[in-house]
Amino acid sequence: MRYTMPRVLIDVLEAVANELSVDYDARFDRERHWIVVTVGELDDDEAYDAADALESRLGDDYFVTWRRDNDGDVRLYVSIER
Repeated sequence: MRYTMPRVLIDVLEAVANELSVDYDARFDRERHWIVVTVGELDDDEAYDAADALESRLGDDYFVTWRRDNDGDVRLYVSIER
């Protein structure tokens, strides 16, 4: 069964993505219900630090993970804790 996120949470994530886009290359992925933030070329320690800093900025209701894309650039993924 596919999880359907309540509309109010989608609205919150969209608003956070809009706010983050002032400082970052950020967009809301409606299908996966998360915000994708492109931060560029970072080593692993810098990627962990960036994820921790963003999670601290957003607060306890958000969870931030990171991955590398095919080009090696780091992307942060922001979701709401469920």
